[in-house]
Amino acid sequence: MRLRVDEGREKEIEGRRAALNVARARQRSSVLESQRKRISESLATLLGLDPQVRIVPANEEHARPVLPEGEDSSVQVALKDNPELRKLESDIAARNLQVRGLRAMRYPKIDLVAQYGLFAKFNNYTDYFRTFQRNNGQLGISVSLPIFASAQDEAQAAQGEIDGRRLQAELIRARGRVETETRQLWEETRDAETAEQIAQMDLDLAREQTGLVLAQLEEGKVTLKDVEMARYVENERWMQLYEATSGVERARFQLLKQTRMLVAALR
Repeated sequence: MRLRVDEGREKEIEGRRAALNVARARQRSSVLESQRKRISESLATLLGLDPQVRIVPANEEHARPVLPEGEDSSVQVALKDNPELRKLESDIAARNLQVRGLRAMRYPKIDLVAQYGLFAKFNNYTDYFRTFQRNNGQLGISVSLPIFASAQDEAQAAQGEIDGRRLQAELIRARGRVETETRQLWEETRDAETAEQIAQMDLDLAREQTGLVLAQLEEGKVTLKDVEMARYVENERWMQLYEATSGVERARFQLLKQTRMLVAALR
């Protein structure tokens, strides 16, 4: 473009526009390299390697992670295997048992008591007692009647019930949040797949346009400027497709993580 401007075949503003495009391309290249370096260092640290080791991705194509059967089943799996929900449910069960134990202290208790003894022969009990039996057993019942009710136990039971209701409310909110997040991840996955399809269609159109411009160049109907512009647009469409494909994989991984199926999918 600089040569064309010097020859007077293009306007000066076209030269500045071309210089701006070059600067933008160099900035994008620099940003991508910084991102690549940062991600490589993070991955090396997670793998226990030296952060300065450069992580090079594999060139072969890899299959995309398989999603769960459907949105409703994913919600059920997420609710079933969520550790936060399991903890809240365990806390509620423990609190209910504590309240029941405190309430039970106000009622009579009946315990079955049993005892068995086997006496040795070397004690010479047979020489001192007319009747002696080595095997001895006792069976009885112990009854406890609480006469004075403890106000402290009643207060602790009431507090336990309040805590149980609070935990139950937290469980309901947590279940709602997990279900909402799972459904949102499904929507994000579908949106990402739609964006990828549109990016693929846009790329196909740009490639056809480039082929058409090249054919017109051979016929002398367009200039090299038109060819370079078509190639520039095609390159932009390639970048958009790469970003859309990466977005689909990220959305799928997030959904699998939410449903506790990420490790199985990676294996």
